[in-house]
Amino acid sequence: MTGLMLRLNRTDEAPVSAPTSVEIDYSSLRQAFGGDWARRAQLVQLPACAVETPERQQCQTATPLPAKNDVEKSTIVADAKLAPADSGQATVLAMTAMAASVDTGTFARSDLTEAASWSAGKQSGDFSWSYPLQVPPAPGELEPELALGYNSGAVDGRTNANNAQPSWVGEGWNFEPGFIERQYRACRDDVTGATTAQYTNATGDLCYRDQNAVLSWRGQSTELVLDDATGKWRLAEDDGSYLELVTGGTGTGLYSNEHWKLTTPDGTQYWFGKSRLPGWQEGQPVTSSVFGVPVFANRTGEPCYKTGGFAGSWCAMAWRWNLDYVVDPDGNSMSYWYQKESSRTKLAGTATVAAYDRGGWLARIEYGSRHGDQCEGADEGRLHRRRPVPGHLLERHHAGGGELAGHSLGSAVHGGAVYQQPGAVVLDRQAPGEGHHVGAGRRRVYAGGRVGVDAQLPGHE
Repeated sequence: MTGLMLRLNRTDEAPVSAPTSVEIDYSSLRQAFGGDWARRAQLVQLPACAVETPERQQCQTATPLPAKNDVEKSTIVADAKLAPADSGQATVLAMTAMAASVDTGTFARSDLTEAASWSAGKQSGDFSWSYPLQVPPAPGELEPELALGYNSGAVDGRTNANNAQPSWVGEGWNFEPGFIERQYRACRDDVTGATTAQYTNATGDLCYRDQNAVLSWRGQSTELVLDDATGKWRLAEDDGSYLELVTGGTGTGLYSNEHWKLTTPDGTQYWFGKSRLPGWQEGQPVTSSVFGVPVFANRTGEPCYKTGGFAGSWCAMAWRWNLDYVVDPDGNSMSYWYQKESSRTKLAGTATVAAYDRGGWLARIEYGSRHGDQCEGADEGRLHRRRPVPGHLLERHHAGGGELAGHSLGSAVHGGAVYQQPGAVVLDRQAPGEGHHVGAGRRRVYAGGRVGVDAQLPGHE
């Protein structure tokens, strides 16, 4: 038992028990134990032998006493009963803390509750676990589906031959709303093939390989297949969704402004890498949902191919398109906003130093909006402040010299605890004390270090 022990002796010679009031000022002790000890403080009565032989089982019986704990004044008052004077025994009290409290929480381990789902692979032995996160409801019922996912196989498969950084959620964990990713290969591995390469520079730069993409979304991963005859894209595990590779414009700042639109059978549209949301105007923010990297073209007909030599035959292309915009058939919408992790690399064989996006993370989600008004009222909403949560940032930089292909384009480590309040889930990477303007009728879910809840939101017409 940890706390303060008191022994009370009578100064009179009365042969009967007598009640007495005990008041303890614990101001000098309230920070000694941690864990909100002052709020959980209580008084208990112990057998008299607890003073001399506390290790004996019969001396450890604690009987709680009715007490009034004034946390602000750091005092606790209770009524105790003193033993008769002729008994020769003292009254022993102890001030300790309750093991658990409704309003202060518990330090007991968390079980895998029914709200979470888990499984163990019968053949591989992998253990996976998914923990869903609740979000405040929104008008129109279009709300983000958030979950923290864990897979032990993701940890087992990491070696020192690739970039083995864990995600910002933790080792083996992931938190991805969904993305489409394209693979490139090192130019040294792209010299030979079915068609002749005009440039045979065997460097570590990334080279365009072919039309390929993989969709990772809703806990599943499926390859995207291009029909050469029609030019249409489809899911390898076709569920009837309609998929389009959209080009044109300058929203992403990358080759051909490529981004994706996936329409599910129920008519809901999911945009990956849209960047400029409907209603966007010059000077307004973009979602930063597309990650780019320098890509060389060593064959005619490939994107970014240029005559005049290998050194100039390249451009910045997308390697990942993150989910950033959703709109349902009724016009309800939500948007996902990201922060990028940028770095620079020297292109092999040249003096050119080019920027690339080595990863990023989800910064916030805005929902409860209508199609076309995501960029409206950026300066008209109320200022929302978030409670800071401890977190840290670790970075790992790639070496120069064009060896970008030797590393996976993954996220750096972004630490931070996940906290929950009634009606709010959040993970935020904003600096403490920053405020956020939110348009009327919208709610934001932040990712990476801070918790908050939008109160008294006006209705959405």
